[in-house]
Amino acid sequence: MSKTITLVAGLSLTVAACGGVEPGLGNPGDPAQDKEGTVHRTIVWLQSDGTAEVKTVEISRAQQQAEVAQRQEMVQQRDSDSAIGTATQAVGVDPYCFGSSLWLFDDYNQTGWNELCLFRTSYPSYFSDIANLRNYNLRYCDAYRCYLFSWAGRVRSYWAGADSGDFGMWQVDFRDLEYFQPWQRVDYAGTVASNAWTVEFLSPVP
Repeated sequence: MSKTITLVAGLSLTVAACGGVEPGLGNPGDPAQDKEGTVHRTIVWLQSDGTAEVKTVEISRAQQQAEVAQRQEMVQQRDSDSAIGTATQAVGVDPYCFGSSLWLFDDYNQTGWNELCLFRTSYPSYFSDIANLRNYNLRYCDAYRCYLFSWAGRVRSYWAGADSGDFGMWQVDFRDLEYFQPWQRVDYAGTVASNAWTVEFLSPVP
């Protein structure tokens, strides 16, 4: 079961148990919410008991790119006197998307109308090591309605946080993997990541 919290313009609107629209099905929405320059962000905290807390927020494209620029600056400081663990505390205009999270985008070059942040809250725990992308939705709107799809198969770029890990997709009889290292930026996701159903975290939380 997942707990879902929806935020728009920083205001808490609703808290509900997991359920709702089946990923991949059209869902009537308010297209006026998807204004020019608005990004639909989903933040997921993977819990040690196998559950997940999920928040959705709307941010501006300018805020999204400001955070990308801040993370780039942080990563460039890795070899300086500033420890990266300290630098992560200052990352992000939005405090809900931790600087140590894995960031996924539905367009290339760390851009897109949808963004998914994945963060595991504890280590070690088998349950919190794997995120099923089919459990989380992204949204596209036209002039009349909004449509929800699952994140499975929709990653186009990503930026690893504090953990290494892999994206997984199933072939006929085996699981194909695409690995990433801590703080690795990938502006064009590979074939596996672009079609992935799962994300697995491998290294311990610092």
